[in-house]
Order: sequence, then structure tokens, then C-alpha cells
Amino acid sequence: YINKFRIYKILPADLNSLSHNDVNALVEDQKGNIWIGTDGGGLNYLDRKTQKNTRIGLNGLPSNTLSSDIIVSLYVDRAEKLWIGTYFGGLNKYDPVAGKFTIYKHTPEDTASISDDRIYGICEDAQNNLWVGTLGSGLSRLDSRTGKFTNFNTRNSSLCFDMITSIYRDKKQVLWISTEFGLASFDEKEKAFKAFQRQDDNKNSIS
Repeated sequence: YINKFRIYKILPADLNSLSHNDVNALVEDQKGNIWIGTDGGGLNYLDRKTQKNTRIGLNGLPSNTLSSDIIVSLYVDRAEKLWIGTYFGGLNKYDPVAGKFTIYKHTPEDTASISDDRIYGICEDAQNNLWVGTLGSGLSRLDSRTGKFTNFNTRNSSLCFDMITSIYRDKKQVLWISTEFGLASFDEKEKAFKAFQRQDDNKNSIS
């Protein structure tokens, strides 16, 4: 009764142990198992029933591996695909059935590419489009039909700040976006951003 916590960590002699002790991101899939993103050790998959951990995307072929082993965000969409946000490695989509990665990276000359390669927030909307928050270039929305990105930032929209750390969609289909300089919301019906920032003369503003 004393040891209430189970510890998962790297064991040098065990290739089925956690690949790295610095864990940045966690997400549960539809089976109840856990995807684990690490800071330098790539991706892990923990089967909750068997307690077996599998390391994924490390030392693979270039066409079937992660673009970066530094993972900062994870998201499972309705189609059970895993979206992986990396630090300077862009956005990765992993198909667990096929065992294949698709990589999206910023291309300066392509305005329909993702806006940045540092991906800190991921969320799917009601139309199955994927919203991605970047650390410095605002939001990118991946159209589920065309496969192209539309980018939103402080220069072309009313988004309050371009350094985004997380995204959440509520039951009213409103996206909530945490930034380094306030909270933003995006109403999918009104197609408009709203900012919540601290105001020293307003005690009811965000803290």
C-alpha cells in the first residue's frame, strides 16, 4: 500500500523500456493505450493490459521514421491517426495500422505549407480539419479535403500572439488557444478570434 505509483523509465539493457526519461507529451487512444512523446527519445506506445512498451520511429528508414526525436505534442484524431508535434521537425502523422509516417514541414516559398516546424498545439475541429499551434508563427489549419494549410497570425488576423502552446475545442465548437501573451478563442461559426489579456485596471480580466 506504500508504493502507489508505477514508474516507467529507460533501462539500458531493455529495448522495451521507455526510450527516454524526459517525457513531454501523452495521449490515450481509442483502445485505452498510451502514446508517449519524449524530449530526445522519440515515440513510445504503452499497452495498458500487457504493460509492454514499444519504441516507434527510431532508427527507421527515412521514409518510415519520425522527422525529429524531440516530441512536444500529441493528438489522436477521429480516424485514429496519431498527430505528432515536434520541435523543429514539423508535424508528423502516424498511421498505426500501416506503420507509416507522413511529414509536413514549412516551405518558405509555399504559402499553403505549415507555417512553422515547432508544433506545440494540435486539435481537430468539427469539419475534421486539423488546427496546429506553432511556437512563433501563429496557427496553421490543415484542410482535410485538400491537404493544404491556411495560416493565421498577428499580421493577417486578430490573433493576439504568435507563440502558441496548446489548443482545445469545447462542446460549442469554440477553439481555445493558449499563447505566450494571453488567451485566444476562435468561433468556427463566426470565423473570428477573440483575445483575453490582462488589464491592470480590470479586476475581471484574465490574471
